[in-house]
Amino acid sequence: MSLQTERLMFKKITIGDIDRIFSIFNNSTLTQYFVSGSDKNKGDTKKRIENIITHWNKYGFGDFLLINKSRNMVVGYGGLHYKSMGANINISYIIKPKFQKQGLGYETSMKLLDYGFNTLSLNSIVAEIDPNNKASQKLIEKCGFKFNRIIVWKGFERKEYIMSSIDFTDN
Repeated sequence: MSLQTERLMFKKITIGDIDRIFSIFNNSTLTQYFVSGSDKNKGDTKKRIENIITHWNKYGFGDFLLINKSRNMVVGYGGLHYKSMGANINISYIIKPKFQKQGLGYETSMKLLDYGFNTLSLNSIVAEIDPNNKASQKLIEKCGFKFNRIIVWKGFERKEYIMSSIDFTDN
């Protein structure tokens, strides 16, 4: 499977990506709004990757490393995944600080929505966002998500945004 945009290649995550994933999930600034928090060591990252691989094997989709095609550099992480103990498919993304404010979050999100609705034939996708993460809320709204409700996930309050397949328009 090959998923890409004009600037990004979406690479399926493998155990060989441990250093690249650790560079993202060991950064407390990048993960400050993630319920899972930061990885304290590569053992934590290895468990994270094993969970990602298990999800891929079970459902046929999951999380990706985001690679800048012209520079062949990791710019972030993003994907679609079931929430554990949940029925919703969640979109998530992290763009490294050096690459923020270049439209890569929007580009990533729109490609993941296109993939989810047009390839996987999903009915809806949710975004569960920390109420303090204003930038992510703005991005998700720009993509066309609508606020649905406030939820509590693993003890953390989240704003749940939702998009249905009939509301998705590929820009």
